[in-house]
Amino acid sequence: MDESGKAMVFSKIGEPLLLKEFKLPKLKKGEVLVKIKNCTLCKSDLHTFLGRRPGPTPSVLGHEIVGEIYDLPTHEEALDYNGAQLQKGDLITWALAVSCGKCNHCQKGFPQKCDQLQKYGHLPVHEGHQFNGGLAEFIHLKSGTTLFKLKPEIPTAFLSPLNCSFATVKAALRISGSIENKNVFVFGAGMLGVLAVAMLQEKGANKITIVDPSSYRLGIAEKFGADKILQWKKNEATIEKFVKDQLNNEKFDIILETSGSSKAIDASIQIMDVGAQLILVGSVFPVKDFQINAEKILRNLWQIKGVHN
Repeated sequence: MDESGKAMVFSKIGEPLLLKEFKLPKLKKGEVLVKIKNCTLCKSDLHTFLGRRPGPTPSVLGHEIVGEIYDLPTHEEALDYNGAQLQKGDLITWALAVSCGKCNHCQKGFPQKCDQLQKYGHLPVHEGHQFNGGLAEFIHLKSGTTLFKLKPEIPTAFLSPLNCSFATVKAALRISGSIENKNVFVFGAGMLGVLAVAMLQEKGANKITIVDPSSYRLGIAEKFGADKILQWKKNEATIEKFVKDQLNNEKFDIILETSGSSKAIDASIQIMDVGAQLILVGSVFPVKDFQINAEKILRNLWQIKGVHN
């Protein structure tokens, strides 16, 4: 009898996930079957579930995953990104986006925008690839997936966000260039914002300021190294007015926008110093347009950059 596994299937916006059972796949060359140990929920999963961002149905949500290798193709050597030998039982994670490596975007260094991009947790359930998201017992990794062997002594709850939240913040800081002695402002103290504070502190930022409506989240951000926390109470002022009043014309070298709020982006423009960079990482769902004066960009030597996938 063929082995099978369970998955929670997202079938309709806002409706309960359905528990379904599927046969485990017969692996092809380069594929890996992983038994999932932990999957954390990303805000994008909630956006999909609530219909705020497009997503196929039926699908298995969840992409922040770690698991143990359950099966590999017979007589095939499997290596991780760093060249480490992989075998059954190894704890791994992987890049959430699978690229072809050959199209124009891949060749230009943007594999996350591949013409044939596939993203775990964002794929339709179909015959032969039902296990393609994290809310399941197994996940079926396709050929070309970048794998990373992990240290089993680290709790899986800490490791799960590596391929999404951690990777996003690392990418944002990489394109920011040198952080040392820079003054940085972070909009949003969710997972991205808190991780950003920790990494900025580690990289020697001069001052880290963060704003969020939640005192609980701000308390965590402060423990992770924020120098100044600002609690914005939505019913008292707009985010633009609040930031302006609180900062008293203080300017920043780097602004990280992790909330996805177009109003926060408007507020960001008010606090950019000469040569500042605005790094956008939170707008992963449809948002309103924002306006910025082209002459200001030119005269102040500003840069606006986005990070995705």
